[in-house]
Amino acid sequence: MRYLLLILLILIPSLCLSAEITCYSYSKKIYHGYGDGFILEEGVIAFTEYKTKHLILVTGECVVKES
Repeated sequence: MRYLLLILLILIPSLCLSAEITCYSYSKKIYHGYGDGFILEEGVIAFTEYKTKHLILVTGECVVKES
C-alpha cells in the first residue's frame, strides 16, 4: 500500500506540469502530444516533449491546453 501511494505522489506533480499540444497545418493535424517549456514566436512554437525530452519546433497553428 505504501508503494502505491509513493507512485501516485510521484506521478501527480509530473502530470500537472505538462500541457496537451495539438498542431495543425492547412487543417491537417501534424502533431499531438504533451510538453512543457514553451517558447512562442509568431508562427513558431518550440517546446520539450514530455515523454522523450526532445526539443520540438513546429511551424503551424497550435492549440495548447494546460492540464
